[in-house]
Parts: sequence; C-alpha cells; structure tokens
Amino acid sequence: MTPVFRDTKEIDWEQLLELQHSASWCRHRSLEQLTKAIHNSQLLITAWEGNRLIACARVLTDYVYRAVVFDVIVHPDYQGKGLGRQLMEQIVNHPSLKEVEYYFLYTADKQGFYRRLGWEEYSGTSFRLIKKLSPNLPSD
Repeated sequence: MTPVFRDTKEIDWEQLLELQHSASWCRHRSLEQLTKAIHNSQLLITAWEGNRLIACARVLTDYVYRAVVFDVIVHPDYQGKGLGRQLMEQIVNHPSLKEVEYYFLYTADKQGFYRRLGWEEYSGTSFRLIKKLSPNLPSD
C-alpha cells in the first residue's frame, strides 16, 4: 500500500469524524468540536487510499521552536503496516516545520510505538523529539 499524504484542511469532514471515532479516546467528539480543533491547528496531515481517509494527525506550532502533535490516528484496518511511522515522518519532515527543534506529544497507550521512532519519554505520558538543527544549539 502506498498512501497519498495531504496537508490541506480541505477535508471530507464526515470521513474525518468517522476516523476520529475509530479511536476509543476521541469517540465523544462532535463534528462541531472537530471542525473547531482543525481550524485552530496550524497543520493537518492526512493519509488516503484512493478516496478513503485512513490516517490523520494535527499540529500546533510556532514554526520556530516548538510543535505539539495531536490526534495521531490510523484506521484500525491499516495499523501495523508502517502507516503511523510514515505519518509521523510527514510531520517531522514537513517544509513548514523545518526550523522546529522540539516536538511534543501525549499518549496514553502507544509509548512503545513512539520510542521505536526515536521519541523519548518526557514527564510521564508525554514524549518529545529533539530535532537537532545545529550542533551549537543548547538543549533544554
């Protein structure tokens, strides 16, 4: 499977809501809440197989120092096939985030997945990825 990734907020809202509801931790979200969250995020990355939305993640960022990744969701039918890794690579390597050094995310149950991608545990259930832009940059 070779998914097509997009970084536009022009989205099939019903498919996005259905994908969100496939994850137990966000089944309570309404279309109104989801629309507001997406519009207030700086970046939405989606993955498609044909016309079917199969994965998504959104990012809040200042485009310079920090980015926080939210709502990383891969449809259950596509989990375990490398799609989550590809989705995270799309985020970390996105041209608009090229200056960002610190990435953060929160997860309740996917710690092993993020560790395998090089993220380090940071204060309990949160993780961060430090993207070194220059060897002279100090770390927190």
